Amino acid sequence: MKVKVGFIALALLLSAGAMAQHGKKKKAKEPVKAEVKAKDENMAVSTDANMAVSTDEVVEVAVCSEESVAAVGSETSGSLSQFKPLKSIRYDNRYETFESINDSYDYYCERDIKNKSEHLGIVDKKGNVVLPHLFGRSYRSVGSSCVMLSINGSYGVFNLDELRWSIPMEYSDLASLSNGLFRAKKGSKWGVIDSNNRVIVPFEWSEISSLSNLENYIRVTQDAYPNDLYGVYSLVEKRLVIPCAYTNLYQLDGQNYFSVSNGTKYNHVDISNTSRFKTWYDEISENSKGRNFYIVKNDGRYGVVNDSERVVVPIEYLEFNRYAFSDGSHLARNKEGKYGFITIDGRVTLPFQYDKLTKSSGLDNMVAMQNGRCGLVQVNDGMPYEITTCSYDDIQGNSKVFIVEKGGKYGLLDSYGKPVTEIKYRSLVALDRSSSNGGLYVAQTEDRFDLISESGRVVNSEPYAEITPIVKGERSSYYEPKYTYLKAKAKGGKYQIIDKVGATNSKPLFDDIISENGNLFIVKSKNKCGLYSLLDHTQVADYEFDSIIKSKEGYVGFNGKKITILVVNSGKVTKIETVK
Repeated sequence: MKVKVGFIALALLLSAGAMAQHGKKKKAKEPVKAEVKAKDENMAVSTDANMAVSTDEVVEVAVCSEESVAAVGSETSGSLSQFKPLKSIRYDNRYETFESINDSYDYYCERDIKNKSEHLGIVDKKGNVVLPHLFGRSYRSVGSSCVMLSINGSYGVFNLDELRWSIPMEYSDLASLSNGLFRAKKGSKWGVIDSNNRVIVPFEWSEISSLSNLENYIRVTQDAYPNDLYGVYSLVEKRLVIPCAYTNLYQLDGQNYFSVSNGTKYNHVDISNTSRFKTWYDEISENSKGRNFYIVKNDGRYGVVNDSERVVVPIEYLEFNRYAFSDGSHLARNKEGKYGFITIDGRVTLPFQYDKLTKSSGLDNMVAMQNGRCGLVQVNDGMPYEITTCSYDDIQGNSKVFIVEKGGKYGLLDSYGKPVTEIKYRSLVALDRSSSNGGLYVAQTEDRFDLISESGRVVNSEPYAEITPIVKGERSSYYEPKYTYLKAKAKGGKYQIIDKVGATNSKPLFDDIISENGNLFIVKSKNKCGLYSLLDHTQVADYEFDSIIKSKEGYVGFNGKKITILVVNSGKVTKIETVK
């Protein structure tokens, strides 16, 4: 038996599902009808809006009218007005399967199209077309028997078991919640629908989000001025259980409590909106160690209370860091203004005797200051303890070693407070803390400059009157080193090139070295600039320019009003004059 089926306009296909009607052939202005050829006379074709199609049949999707095509916009590789109906892709080399959906269906697309995931259709395993290749796929999970699809920002769900649109493509956003429910956006408002498009929560919220381990509740947001308001909605009771009265609301880890703010103060409330604390605090910080203790701030002072609001640490501290170190100690400042360490239950682990304690980036050390002098405190190695007394004028560093100053002289300490060098240098400057040889430092004594590694070893073989990094003329990325070489001034006053391990790479030839890119250096002699190739150890451009700059395409030399392009290739320079 042959059954003729015509799809109505594509716009209705997208918003109301895959529609069809069967019966006698009728004249129609909009859609061009297509055929469904049934191999089995017992095949049933539904006449309702959600057409069921047997997967054993060959389905041809109708070409839609130009009017309905124009309403959708261009989502295929060409104009929708030129869209060709398909029965099957099985023997059609223009198409290929894109990805398996389940044991019965695949996504398919045009073989040569770009952005294939934006132009997908669905076929059964025999290659018969179920949905045309008009859709983008969503990677949001909706189960193995349903797929979430989109066209130009409109979303819907197609049921592969029943071959119908269980959720029409009428939503501007769509995401699975749980228990077969979806949060959906229509216009500018959010609501909740079930898998058959029945409205569970009205579309009246500016935002909806799920809650961890509370599958029957959602957080809802209500537009308000000057701040949005948040609450919690019960999907079972179909009402707000926590009213939209809070300017901030988030779920506490491992608890059925929520941290809330009324705009200026904070508290915790349960699912019935009952407050945990009688006092609304300026701040509440939850303890990450799993104990029901909370760092609170009230009237500008910090302390600790438990979940029954018993005071564990007096609310009198000027500072109390919410994050603990590995032993559970918190950095704090007491009411006298002194720094020390204390645990969440009130045990002092390092006396409150320091004027300042400052964490060093990337290290388990803190620089301590007491009576204008500096020392080091070790953290994250059991309880905090002092490894170097406050006996230095200054301590700087965020690498494996620290630069220390004492009596106008400088030296290096390691992260355990042990001396790496003598404190004897007039100046000590950190250069590169990320090189393969570790941190590098330029050290100055009375009569010379040296390059020192973070182990304290002098890496240069001869003394220099100056050592300075040679900057990159152009860096290809932020992560590229700022310099690869250094310029070192020899005894005769000329500069030479050295690398980060102190090796001499050139003779002292230059009055100055301006910059480097790809082993090509802009150098200076007798007030004129040229180019020097380190790989060839050759002057590739003579000293004839007042200045040379590096552009993206090459080098540009300036000599008075004359501008010359310098093209460097294989150690040779081609000059191109810019004005005849």
